[in-house]
Amino acid sequence: IPGTRYDYRVGEENHWSDWFQYKTAENTDKPFSFLFFGDSQVVTSSLWSRIVRLAYSQHPDAAFMLFAGDLVDGGDGNTLQDEEWGNWHKGGAFINTMIPTLPTPGNHEYLYPGDRSRRELNRNWRPGFTLPENGPPGLEETAYYIDYQGVRIISLNSYEIGANEKSGVKQAEWLEGLLQNNTCRWTVVMFHHPLFSTSAKRDNKKVRTLLKPLFDKYKVDLVLSGHDHTYARGHVHTPEGSLQGNRIGTIYVVSVSGAKQYEQDAAPWWDTGTSHTQFYQHISVSGKKLSYEAVDASGRIFDRFFLVKKSDGSKCLKESLPR
Repeated sequence: IPGTRYDYRVGEENHWSDWFQYKTAENTDKPFSFLFFGDSQVVTSSLWSRIVRLAYSQHPDAAFMLFAGDLVDGGDGNTLQDEEWGNWHKGGAFINTMIPTLPTPGNHEYLYPGDRSRRELNRNWRPGFTLPENGPPGLEETAYYIDYQGVRIISLNSYEIGANEKSGVKQAEWLEGLLQNNTCRWTVVMFHHPLFSTSAKRDNKKVRTLLKPLFDKYKVDLVLSGHDHTYARGHVHTPEGSLQGNRIGTIYVVSVSGAKQYEQDAAPWWDTGTSHTQFYQHISVSGKKLSYEAVDASGRIFDRFFLVKKSDGSKCLKESLPR
């Protein structure tokens, strides 16, 4: 039943879990919020845990959580480290039983210890999550989408885009179909490898060349990525090279939630950014307004902006924290 809270537990005979709760989506465009996390990857049971637990304590009514890939490191030597997944779930603790998890795979979900030329989705991915199977054939539960109360959330498998040209074309065609036939007011796209990197040594040209024309053409609102282990948020000028007033194109976010941190040393494309800081993002949607906050591990709001959607589909950036 839409908009209903349910209690549940799992088990059999004399072995049962605790009782947990979850709430189903409304069947109207009622205001809601969700959480986003960049790479968690390492030391998840102790250092990453403080971020996800802080996010839940501040926003317990969040509808779901998005994860931008590299949830775990993937293995060591010749051994797949299954305990990494155990530590990830330990870090999230009961939160993972109360709020749905929607992850997209990163390169470390494809890491096969001992043979880096071997491409294989981690064996714990599909058993560990129940995700939509509405993506391109062969990419189910890695490329998928949901419509939630006026927002279309799309997960793309950027690892496969970079590694397999046919997979990239397949995903682009699938994505365009979703964007062409989109009945939602807002569109959020998530994948691991950012279109615009914060690292001078990284350039995800294949991903950018394939996806950015579609984001521009169909006025995608927000693109969420990880991979670079820093924080950056900005927009890139329209193909015409200028902005009209404060109307903007797609907002791009690169973020990190875990303890593994890199330097931010690329030529800046971002409006605001920083290095060596763990973040979570809280995003709320209410009708024609989308609100965004990036919060660090101390609970401080580092970045904030508001988007207002116009009747023609364009967006205005209404407010942000002063730098």
